[in-house]
Amino acid sequence: MSRFSLINLVCCYALLSGCVSPGGSKDTLWVNEVVSSNDGVAIDENGQTSDYIELVNNGAAAVALKNYAIADAGGVFAPLPDINLAAGGIIRLWADDDAALGAYHLPFKLSAEGETLQLRNAQGEVYQQIAVPALALNESYSRFPSATGTMAVCRYATPSRPNGNTCQASVVAPLK
Repeated sequence: MSRFSLINLVCCYALLSGCVSPGGSKDTLWVNEVVSSNDGVAIDENGQTSDYIELVNNGAAAVALKNYAIADAGGVFAPLPDINLAAGGIIRLWADDDAALGAYHLPFKLSAEGETLQLRNAQGEVYQQIAVPALALNESYSRFPSATGTMAVCRYATPSRPNGNTCQASVVAPLK
């Protein structure tokens, strides 16, 4: 093997092995969408319009959520539900300060004036920290393109669905 080919091979390996999440970690569970002032964008199983956080598994394999925890600005980490999230899967967590309602309800609320969220992995490392800005009623702070891009304020939330490539309204054909 020539010296040039060896250098190219080493560089390719370094690039491919360094594929990491936006926060610099190899963890594939990311915050994908946050709504901190929900007035009907999404309704939980109890008919409540609580604020929510959506997580996405951006990896090629399922992720055991029980190995992760999430915290708001208060810094107290809440464990995630004991389920496996499939590759490409999205999970919605209700930030309603009522964990007694079930595994998908968090023991904190979100502030519409802005909030910091943190994800922690099984090693206890905070690998993602998201500074959610102040959001108007039903606005989202979402990742564009969905699951891989940077976070941006968007007028349109996409509960339980991929965010798409850009923030835009759904186009509906006119009635005839």
